[in-house]
Amino acid sequence: MGFSRKRMADFRIRGSYDMAQAIQGKIEIPRSPNSKVVRPVVETGGGDEMRYTNNTDEEDKKFSSNLHSIFQMMMNKKTNIYSTAPVPLSTPWTFWVDRTQRGVGVEQFEANLKRIYTVYTLHRFWGVFYNIPKPSALHYRSSLHMMRDERKPIWEEQYNCIGGTFRFRCQKRDTDKVWRELLLAAIGEQLNEYVSPNDEVCGISVTVRDREDTVSVWNTNADEVDRARIFECVHKLLPDTVFVSEFYKPHSAHHAFEKPKAGGSGSVSASSSSTATNISSL
Repeated sequence: MGFSRKRMADFRIRGSYDMAQAIQGKIEIPRSPNSKVVRPVVETGGGDEMRYTNNTDEEDKKFSSNLHSIFQMMMNKKTNIYSTAPVPLSTPWTFWVDRTQRGVGVEQFEANLKRIYTVYTLHRFWGVFYNIPKPSALHYRSSLHMMRDERKPIWEEQYNCIGGTFRFRCQKRDTDKVWRELLLAAIGEQLNEYVSPNDEVCGISVTVRDREDTVSVWNTNADEVDRARIFECVHKLLPDTVFVSEFYKPHSAHHAFEKPKAGGSGSVSASSSSTATNISSL
């Protein structure tokens, strides 16, 4: 049984108005002076729906292959796509933001790192996505991250330290699109199909630079990189995007990498009760 693009669009923009207020009211994200704050327009008639006015007609007409894959997965599982019930993600994902200088130590980097929200459902993902600025609206050297569970985007954390990132330098006109498509590929677990069974994709980051921006795909095991086909996957997802450069870099190869201390904390938790607390404390 098929479904219309309009229905996909309606489902795509569901979210929580309270969450939108929490994010925009509690989180101070470094924006470019020329950027515009996206405010939700809540339709009357009840429900948990928001419609946003910042999308162009062209963007509304373009539905990514990632989104189609997510819906196909739901259809294969005989999920009722017309239901307003939340659609759970395979694992939680946490959004982070930072603005820091190059080469700083772990402590200073972590001090500049702010948690935005942990999402557990597709609805919540879109609610957060449309209430944080696009990469094109961020200040120079600002970064957005989406990490699996509640992991921090820190190289030296126990669950990250032997991994690395697949890096894509892209022209600024492409950054927003690349960021969006890779987020969808991550929550839809498409990227995990292109790494070794002994490896895992654990995050997506975008960093704003002076000329080109960098979008990165985090993995947990740099020793398995020769078996990964992430570059192939990204080119399939974005066939019309020409990257300035692309390469893999283990975290330990960074000059600012600090060897993790023995006995350091590496546990990853994802309790739902902690999400609102962390937002309020930022």
